[in-house]
Amino acid sequence: TGSFGAGYIDNKLGIGISAPDHPFHINSNVSNGQLVQLHNTNNADGTFIKFTGANGTSEDWQLGGGVTGFSIYSLTDGAFRFIVGNDGNVGIGALSAPDELLHIKQTGNDITFVKVESTANHADAGSAIQLTSNDGNSWFVNHSTSRTISRYGTALGGYTEILGQDSANGLVLGTGTANTEIIFGVNNKKQLEITDNSISGSSTSTGSFGSLFLHGGN
Repeated sequence: TGSFGAGYIDNKLGIGISAPDHPFHINSNVSNGQLVQLHNTNNADGTFIKFTGANGTSEDWQLGGGVTGFSIYSLTDGAFRFIVGNDGNVGIGALSAPDELLHIKQTGNDITFVKVESTANHADAGSAIQLTSNDGNSWFVNHSTSRTISRYGTALGGYTEILGQDSANGLVLGTGTANTEIIFGVNNKKQLEITDNSISGSSTSTGSFGSLFLHGGN
């Protein structure tokens, strides 16, 4: 037992091991797997570990838990990069308090993308986002070019699909209460435009519909 104001280890420090493999090596057999506990008695600040880059091109990072939750913070940029709030919400990007289960935010002059990628070209491959409720599943799918599944008489290889086949009542596409238009385009041309009580097509468009019903319109 005892205490030190400061100490210096010239090479490697081992706890529970006589021949440490790394500058700081802990070897223990604890039932809960918790080998290190960090506690900051200044509750206003939290408890963090600082990671410092080896050269001037590396960023300095801070990892730990504070009053807002567990976070990864760029000390170089002065910005949060990832946070799990105390309420369980997860934030990615420039935010310290995510207000949804997953909240992604950036403040730069750019589009914020969420990327779901599959690089395989196979009959079973593609990338998708699945939405699930008590009603069932719906999908937004990007099929690989080798997909052989067909729907509506069309092989879906190389197609992007919105699929709501498990929905009890079907699929709704609309602008809600906003009096704004819906436009369908092909080859950078407007082919079909839906506005309040009106449907119009391109002057060069041809084709046919099995049936078309417009509520209160033409």
